[in-house]
Amino acid sequence: MTSFKKNGYTYGDKIMVFYPSNSYFTNEYEKSNYYLLFMNVFFLSFNKIDKEKTLEFVNSINTNTPDLLVIFPFVLLQLCININKYNIKLTHYPKNINLSGEFLLNCSLKFCQKTFIYSNIENTYGAVEFGEIAHQVNDDKNTFEVFNQFCYLENKDDKIVVTSLINDTFPIIRYIMEDIGKIVNKNGKQYITNLIGKNTNQIIINENKFTSLDVDKLIDFVNISDNIISIVIEYDNHSIDINYIIYNVYNRKEQEIIIDNTYYFMSNYFYRMKYNINFLEKYTHDYLKKFKIIVKKDDTDDEPVGGFFKY
Repeated sequence: MTSFKKNGYTYGDKIMVFYPSNSYFTNEYEKSNYYLLFMNVFFLSFNKIDKEKTLEFVNSINTNTPDLLVIFPFVLLQLCININKYNIKLTHYPKNINLSGEFLLNCSLKFCQKTFIYSNIENTYGAVEFGEIAHQVNDDKNTFEVFNQFCYLENKDDKIVVTSLINDTFPIIRYIMEDIGKIVNKNGKQYITNLIGKNTNQIIINENKFTSLDVDKLIDFVNISDNIISIVIEYDNHSIDINYIIYNVYNRKEQEIIIDNTYYFMSNYFYRMKYNINFLEKYTHDYLKKFKIIVKKDDTDDEPVGGFFKY
């Protein structure tokens, strides 16, 4: 709830949660919407994001008029794609939209902001082991203010170390997380900067490193007409496949420019590497798993949303 307040939530605001079916307790909560609405909360679940589900989502937004929407970044992006593609009309815009669970790309945020033009979209950082830890500083999606009433953070090398200030039964003391970020202490507060996410959110080959933060820089460098809205990079020690997810088709000349600029940019990180560059209008994703922008080829270690599946 602290992250919601940082996002702009105030008591009395109506909350809509849009989560995948069979994750967390979404199914059970959704069945209780009649009673939850007395507390100004309601759930809507989904198995896939198609035209029909997008229409249902928009109808729920327009009818129930939530003040706060809680959703995953890539899910929101897919909804925004369909809203624009099928010309679905939004008559209500939640005051605030709270994102979490996945790395948020600049290009994805920009595209979603063009769809939810009257909504404030912000990002929260947390962990399955602990819960919410920090919330982004206004207008800076890569800097997070730590909830210092709940925890104290440190660094061990580049890893984030958390000590809980609220867990009594099962204390969490200097717990080394898998996440990578820099802890900054300033004016009695703590901040997380350069938050990469888990160690898998980066490519390391022969001591050369390319992280999720560099992905943002890559897209910002090559993006023509803001048409690239997301990306999936697949790699091994010999090749890197860069799959640009686009909203509209690029013409041949534009593709050639982007490919040349991609080669130029990536040569600063991995010079002797084979690159395959693709432009995708559609990307199929299993929404019970976290959307990852960097994936090791033949890696079967898929991370479920929320850290666990509900069987």
